[in-house]
Amino acid sequence: MSIFVTCLFILVPFLTIPLIFLGMVVDKKNGGIYAFLLALSFAILAYNFKPNELQDLYKYYYLMENQYSVIPFSGYSTIMFNNNKFLFTFICYIISKIGNYSLLQFFIVLITYFIVFYTILDYAKIKKISTYKAIFMIIIFIGVFYFINFFSGLAQFFGIAIGFLSFYLEYIKGKKEIRYKLLYLLPLFIHASLIVIPILRLLMSFDFRKIKKYIYIVLVILIIYPSTIFILIKIFQNNIFMANLLSKANMYLIDNFKTWNFNYGKFAMILTVFYCIVYFITAKQMRKNIEDKFCDVIQIILLTLLAFIQYFDIFTRFSNLAILFMNIYVLQYLDLNKKTSITIYLGLIILFVIGMTINIEVFLQNDFNNIFANIGMNMFYHLQ
Repeated sequence: MSIFVTCLFILVPFLTIPLIFLGMVVDKKNGGIYAFLLALSFAILAYNFKPNELQDLYKYYYLMENQYSVIPFSGYSTIMFNNNKFLFTFICYIISKIGNYSLLQFFIVLITYFIVFYTILDYAKIKKISTYKAIFMIIIFIGVFYFINFFSGLAQFFGIAIGFLSFYLEYIKGKKEIRYKLLYLLPLFIHASLIVIPILRLLMSFDFRKIKKYIYIVLVILIIYPSTIFILIKIFQNNIFMANLLSKANMYLIDNFKTWNFNYGKFAMILTVFYCIVYFITAKQMRKNIEDKFCDVIQIILLTLLAFIQYFDIFTRFSNLAILFMNIYVLQYLDLNKKTSITIYLGLIILFVIGMTINIEVFLQNDFNNIFANIGMNMFYHLQ
C-alpha cells in the first residue's frame, strides 16, 4: 500500500492525506513512510510560504542572496566563526549556493515535522498502543502548534525538535551510545537559547529526587530576580555565543519583547496550564509506565514555563518543547486509562478547535502563493 500512496501523493499530495492516515492504520510496518509523506505535505506548504519584511525568514533570504551566495567555500569560515548559529548558518550557506531559497524552509520543515510524526507513531508501536490514538495525537499537534512562527523563523523549533529527539532516543529507545548523546549539542549551533537542552540533559545525570529542591530554589530566584540570568551570562560575555544569548535575554526579559500573535500567546498559556494539570495529577501512575528520567524532564520544563509565564515571548516559544514531550506522555495516558480519559479527550478536542481557529486565521493573513487554489495539482507543480 505504501507504494500506491506514495505514487498518488506525487500526483495529488494534499488530496492524499486521508490515505496517509489510513496507511498508518492498515500498514503499520511502513509507518515511517507515512510519517514522511505527511511531513512532506507540510514541507510543500512551507515551500510556498512568502515571508514579509518583519519575519526572520525574509532576513535569511536577504543574507543568502546578498552575502552567503557571493562568498566562496574557501571563505565560509569567516561566516562560521562570526555567527553563533553555526549549523543553521551552514544550511543557509548551502541553500544559497543552490539558488532556490525556498528550499531552506522546505527541508527544515520536512525534517522537523518528520521527527514529530515519527516519534508519536514509533512510541505507539513500541508500547503496542492503538494507531488510532497515535493519529489522534498527531492531529492534536497539528491543531495546537503555531506553525506560522515556525515557517517564518525556522531555527528555534528546528533545534527544539532535535533536542526532543535526543531525549526520546536515549530514554524511550534506550540509545546510550556516544553518537546519540552528541545530538544534545546540535541545538546549541542552531539557536542560542537552546543552551537549555544540554543543561536539561546535564541535570538528568543526577538523581532528580535529590536535586529537585535546588531546582525549585533556582526557579523561585528567577521568578523574583530574573536579572540573575544576566549576572551568569556576563561572566562569559566576551564569547560570541554568550554575547548573543545576553542580547536575547535582555530583549525578552527586560524589554519583554513580543514577536508572537497575542491570541496564540494566550492560547499557549491555557494549553500549558492544561498539560500541567494533566501531568501533576497523573505523574505518580505514569512513572510506572514511562521512563523516570523522561518524566523528570517534563516536570522541569513545565515548572520552568510556569516560572516564566510573565515573559510572553519566552513562554510561548518554549511551550513548544512541552508540546513535544506531552505528545508522548498523553498518548501513554490515553492508552492506560481507556475508561477514565474522556475528560482528557474532551479537553484536547476543545484546545484543537481553538488552536486550529487561530492557525487558520493566521494562514489567511500570510502569503502561501494561493496554494490551495491548485489543490489538485501534482507535487512538482507546487515545488516549481
